[in-house]
Formats: sequence, structure tokens, C-alpha cells
Amino acid sequence: MARRTRNSLLVLVSLSLAGCVTPKAVPPQRCPTPPGELLVKPQPLPEIRQKTLSQSQAMAIWLNQIQLFELQRDRYFRLQKWGTTQCKWSAPSPVRLEK
Repeated sequence: MARRTRNSLLVLVSLSLAGCVTPKAVPPQRCPTPPGELLVKPQPLPEIRQKTLSQSQAMAIWLNQIQLFELQRDRYFRLQKWGTTQCKWSAPSPVRLEK
């Protein structure tokens, strides 16, 4: 009889504690999907196939790569701005360059 009471008590305690570890329901996402142009993954830079380049070719490639970088940077900043206004993301911390 004592063994049955002990087992019943263990079952009652385990069932009571099982409710304590049940995870809370995940709230629905309140943030809408950003516009598609903000989610475009940047293309890799084109490979330079020539071994030697003239100064004008090197400058043209360099300027093209800077332009591609600036387009991606602008897209990133617009996504950050969208996230802070639409989703209440925290503002990114400023970058400090150490000397």
C-alpha cells in the first residue's frame, strides 16, 4: 500500500513539474517582409582573366567595383532603415576605427 502511495505521489509531482517546463507559444511575427530589391544577394565581382592590364583597364575595373560596392552599401542602408522603422530593429552601433 505504501508503495502505491509513493508511486502515485511521484506521478503527481512529475506531472506538476512537467507543466513548468512547457515552452511558451511563439508570438506571431509582426514584421512584414521587406521589399524584394532589399533582399537581393550581391553578385560576386567578375573575375579578372588578363594577367597584365593597362592603367586605363585597371582604373575601369576598379571604378566598376567601387560602383558595385556602393550599390550594395546603399541597399544595406535602406534595409537597415526599413528594419528600424517597420520592425523596430535597434539602430546599428557606429563603427570605430582604431589607430
